[in-house]
Order: sequence, then structure tokens, then C-alpha cells
Amino acid sequence: MVKGSSQKQGIDYHETFAPVIRYETVRTMLAVSAAKNFAMVQFDVSTAFLNSPLVEDDYMYQPDGCKTEGDFVCKLKRGMYGLKLSPRNWHNLMKEKLLELGFRQSLYDPCLFICTNSEGNTLYIGLYVDDGIIMQKDINHLHAVRSSIEDNFKITWTTDVKKFFGLEINNNNDCLQLLQEEGSRKKWRMRKWRRISKPHPGKGEWRISFASSSGQ
Repeated sequence: MVKGSSQKQGIDYHETFAPVIRYETVRTMLAVSAAKNFAMVQFDVSTAFLNSPLVEDDYMYQPDGCKTEGDFVCKLKRGMYGLKLSPRNWHNLMKEKLLELGFRQSLYDPCLFICTNSEGNTLYIGLYVDDGIIMQKDINHLHAVRSSIEDNFKITWTTDVKKFFGLEINNNNDCLQLLQEEGSRKKWRMRKWRRISKPHPGKGEWRISFASSSGQ
């Protein structure tokens, strides 16, 4: 981790924008997955920012515990957490690797990548910084793409997709449910809540407790 707050725009960096997948795209992908019975895999890239080379020269003071005698600084060769350019550099690197694997980038969402194999089966990848989700009906195609990505990055995988982009996902053989209970509780600071069968109880008043910023 470096102190990116000391970087100055126009000197240490210029463009820092890095896209993340759109909320509408995630919901569409999950709807398609449920309708077509796609296999779904989620992945996380370990220390993702450290994989991307730096576009501009960046230096940092020697970290505590690794100092050498003399007035020296460290020249960074790879992106680090804290640098303002790290998210953008990482996205560009991941995009480059996926395009090399035969993917095409969606014109609607720059974080949605699509690949169709020789048999006409289409695979979708959605990226949210260093997290991603893959959907495909052809298991062999999915495993081939997974292996190709692992050749470039250290990745952890799971087929039990429970949460992505703030959505809680409940997937079973009958249906796919999307929940946002945890996000709602955090947003509205709800200390106590209970389930009801319809949006409004119909009689009486709402019985929802909110916590103020002071915790009272």
C-alpha cells in the first residue's frame, strides 16, 4: 500500500477513470443465466493491481524495515494499492488478455466481454475491478477459458455464487433469486426489521427502527 494521496494530477497522473460493470448488466446476465440454465462461476484475482505495469514513472520513499543507507527512493515497476492509476492500469491489462483470448468487448458495457466458440455457444464474463463472473452452458468451453485466464493471473474460483456486485444470489434448480437485504439494512441503518408478505401491512403504522448517525 502506498500513499497515493500525495500524487498530483497533471504531474504524477492524468487519466484515472476505470470502468466497473453496470448494475443493469449484472441483472441481465443473471436473467439470461436463469432462462438458459447456464453454468455460473465466480472468480477473484489475487493482488490484481500488482499484475499491471505502470505507464508513468512513480517513486516512493523506502518502506520501514527495508531501508538502506543513503538518500534513496524506490522506483515502482508494477501497480500498487493506493496509486491512483492502479485501477485503470489493471482494467486495461485484463481487457488486453481477454481480447487476446478471442473475446469482444460489449459496446454497451466496457466490463462485459463475450466469446462465441466454434460450436456457436456463447460465454459471458462480467468484471467488477478484480472480481468477475463467468456464464456459459458449454462446460468444456468454460473450463478452457478458466484455464487460459489462470495462465496469466493467480485466481481463486467458486461455483457456489452467493454474492456479486452487492447482490445476494440464491441459485437452485428451480429459480434464481436476487436479494439486497444486507445492503438495505446498511443504507437505511435498520436495527430491527421483520419480513412481511406484501410491501405494506395495510393496517396500523410502519414498525421500522432507524439508527441515526450518532447511533441513537
